[in-house]
Amino acid sequence: LSQMARQTGMEPEAQNVMVLGAAAHDSFLELFDRIMKFIFVFAGFCIAIVVCGLAWTAALRLRDGLVEWRRLGGRSEARWLTRIARRRRKEAADLMGTRLRAFRNPFAGPAGARDGNETVRYLWEAMTAWCADAGCPCPPDQTPREFVAGQPRPLAGFEARARFIADLFTYSEFSGQPLPASVMPELERFWTDLQAHAARGL
Repeated sequence: LSQMARQTGMEPEAQNVMVLGAAAHDSFLELFDRIMKFIFVFAGFCIAIVVCGLAWTAALRLRDGLVEWRRLGGRSEARWLTRIARRRRKEAADLMGTRLRAFRNPFAGPAGARDGNETVRYLWEAMTAWCADAGCPCPPDQTPREFVAGQPRPLAGFEARARFIADLFTYSEFSGQPLPASVMPELERFWTDLQAHAARGL
């Protein structure tokens, strides 16, 4: 082609055509390379969006699953704890009051209680039997006042009456003096209050 161009006098035009062809070829290769890069980048961006969407959906499902599992687990745990509490209450109810039930009303019958000292001792033993039923027996090394001052759990709400019988029992045991008959109505009220308190505790 070069020889023909020289012979025909068209060599400059042929060179221009070849230069233009080479430039067009290079431009096409560069454009094609840029298009392919854009396609790869766009495809990677789309894939990243899809992966993020799938990961977000999976995270939401996992969160919902954990929430549901916790809800069901909490409900199961609550039911389990409720069953345990009911069983313990039943066991406590079966045990509580067994000792106290052995004590009969000392004021029942036509004669009723007459000896104040014996009645006070009987009522103190009935109250400590109730405490023992509830799992808080009176330690043998404690005085009645010390036991009541320790605020055992079964006597919650019954502290004033418990102090009354503890003081009266201490006086009865260590004074050597008989209790007057005038105290008997108060002792009978104590017995009634003790029964009511034990019934609430059951």
